[in-house]
Amino acid sequence: MIRAATLERILVILSDFVALSICFALAFWVQFHSGWIADKYDPTKLFSDYANMGLILNAAWLVLFTCAGLYRSWLLMSRTHQILRVLRAVVIGVVLIIVSLFGTEFIGKIFAN
Repeated sequence: MIRAATLERILVILSDFVALSICFALAFWVQFHSGWIADKYDPTKLFSDYANMGLILNAAWLVLFTCAGLYRSWLLMSRTHQILRVLRAVVIGVVLIIVSLFGTEFIGKIFAN
């Protein structure tokens, strides 16, 4: 029999995965199919071409959330500590994405010269 705490943790991880997948699909649609970003509009791009990257990003976010302790028990923490822990994990993730995006472009320019 699965304990209630284990079942809760599994459901939270699955809901995070679903939420991250929806956000990735929405970002894809806004960037390539909505027409809101004129430079990126390209209706010929298929989501299936980006699905693998979405799975990798989702797994990376879940690993980051696990390392940040978001899937531990929250019973003894105040709401302030809970919010700060989630905020810290999200900020670290966004900073890592920005550094990886601009870092690869910067390194590519250095090696091109």
